[in-house]
Amino acid sequence: MNSPTPLVLVFDRDADTRAWYRAAFVSTDYRVVEASDGTLAVNAMASQLPDLVIAELRTQHRDGLTLCVIKWSRAATAEIPLLMVLLDGDSDARVAARFVGASELLDKPPTPTGVLAVASRLILAQPQGQIVRRQLYRTLSDLQDGGEDDGVADHLDSVAIELQARRLLARVAPARSSVVLANDDGKCVAVNVAACSLTGYSEAELLARFVWDLVPSEVRDNVRLQWAQFLVNHECAGTFDVVRKEGARVTVQLCALSNVAPGLHATAVARESAASS
Repeated sequence: MNSPTPLVLVFDRDADTRAWYRAAFVSTDYRVVEASDGTLAVNAMASQLPDLVIAELRTQHRDGLTLCVIKWSRAATAEIPLLMVLLDGDSDARVAARFVGASELLDKPPTPTGVLAVASRLILAQPQGQIVRRQLYRTLSDLQDGGEDDGVADHLDSVAIELQARRLLARVAPARSSVVLANDDGKCVAVNVAACSLTGYSEAELLARFVWDLVPSEVRDNVRLQWAQFLVNHECAGTFDVVRKEGARVTVQLCALSNVAPGLHATAVARESAASS
């Protein structure tokens, strides 16, 4: 999978401060998205899955700490590095930021050179596996947004579910990752071309299978149980073996979100490279 231009989320209530960070990144190929309050920051982090979050920790606003806690609460966002900028000498804030898992602390006032150096190091230091998983979750996020935009009813019959699955899949058809949409029972109802290429099956053959039919026989019962748990937990990520049609096994990175639309659950998969972790 090709790595897209890195995305940096800057969270600060002060417009001038956000503008300063945007100017600091103007000479790079990084994209910058801004958030002026905690709700916007959480929504941007969840929907856009940035490669780095920068938050200033001010005496009157401790939103950066809350954002860090929320970041760790979801598998899709937990691995995003967070750069916390705080007043030099604010020992309580420093302890709190470390406690909630800030990736790096930077004293105010930062310099553009200092911010860029730390940001680049945090982004480039991420294992390839984390980068791949974030790209997979971005693909799933596109599917989820499509489900919300289409305004589907809460309860759909099997024909309507399959129609909705094809509509959603059209939004990510060019994706290089393999995408499979399944119903509550785990039966595949829509797949993209990449999924056919990965598994060696035709579209019709995949649509006649359940998701656990694509894993080694010795773990199928366990995957069935994991599927039931996934529907409860709403998301899943990990490394799995996929069995191709001719019997060869392929190790993949997998991310999944349940209920991207009523009764539809999405899985995005990418082959694991030797550098992934």
